[in-house]
Amino acid sequence: MQNKQPWFKKWAKEIILFGILFFLTSVVINFIRQPEVPDNVLHNLHHQIVGAQEKYTPPASNPVIVHFWGSWCPVCKTEIANINALAKEYEVITIAVKSGSDQEIQAFLQKHGLQLKVINDEYGEIASSFGIEVFPTTLIYDSNGILKFSEVGYRTIAGLRGRMLFVK
Repeated sequence: MQNKQPWFKKWAKEIILFGILFFLTSVVINFIRQPEVPDNVLHNLHHQIVGAQEKYTPPASNPVIVHFWGSWCPVCKTEIANINALAKEYEVITIAVKSGSDQEIQAFLQKHGLQLKVINDEYGEIASSFGIEVFPTTLIYDSNGILKFSEVGYRTIAGLRGRMLFVK
């Protein structure tokens, strides 16, 4: 008599194996596509915030998340709600790269119900100064302005919160 496994056990093993391989592949891709960010570039980030009167100044003693995105980027559109949620808990500045005028960016934010501090990088100059070539890219700096994490591509809110646990 042959001992047959139920079909769901076989599929469960396949799904778990696929999940592990997918995770490992994403880690490798993130490592390969990671930007080489110059050391003091955050301290030079003094730009006008879209829809506000003031310029953004990096915080002197708090961690900060710098998120590069584009309104034209499908992955960015999927992830932006996660960034919006993080902005309620942490210091977050987003940089909209080649996403049109300030008015177009404001319309995008309003359409998606987002309340983010956004710098308009209309020509990609800020992204270039950070060495960013892939979108979305999220940089996490500690309270001393030292880059601790750089994440390329979609990130879950749980993953980003987890990273923030290690940043002081």
